[in-house]
Amino acid sequence: MDPKNKTPINEPTWEIVGFDSATHKMKSAPMTLDFKGNKLTYSLDKSENHDSSDLTYQDSKLLEASQDGKPRGIFRDMRIEENGVISLAFSNGVVEPVARIGILAFTNDQGLRKIGGNVYEMQEGTINGENRPLSGNPILGWDEEGKLKFGKIRHKYLETSNVNAGNALTNLILMQRGYSMNAKAFGAGDDMIKEAISLKK
Repeated sequence: MDPKNKTPINEPTWEIVGFDSATHKMKSAPMTLDFKGNKLTYSLDKSENHDSSDLTYQDSKLLEASQDGKPRGIFRDMRIEENGVISLAFSNGVVEPVARIGILAFTNDQGLRKIGGNVYEMQEGTINGENRPLSGNPILGWDEEGKLKFGKIRHKYLETSNVNAGNALTNLILMQRGYSMNAKAFGAGDDMIKEAISLKK
């Protein structure tokens, strides 16, 4: 068949093939095929020993290709979705989820112990004669479908609770003092150069 127009390259060749019911063997005269101007003879009943042919009528070519994968990708960016899923983005367009940020809630958040900055930990206390978490047991923030029941994750946002106003003001004062000292040092250097020039004159 011609792969372009789906038509036969050669005229079809017809032969009658019979079977011997007693010997269960094939009965057929040798079949002659016209192939590129050459005559190829085959014996279907194997009465004549002919090797098979690996000739092709025309050079093979790729007519159609499909791909079910992606080429190699290089890591480009990391993003955090509102539901806490951490995904990696690659140069080949693939975005692969790799982890998830744990989100918990407590019935009594005042029962948590602050250990520094905005970091807290659970602490136990005696309730009705039993040692229990003062904050209550943690409640997972996702439902069975993996959706957040409360709260959202904001990527590249800064919460006011993450900023210590005292430390921020102290750093601002230090930077201002450093700027003033540098400015005075440059001014003193200019005065010394001017004095040296005047002495030379």
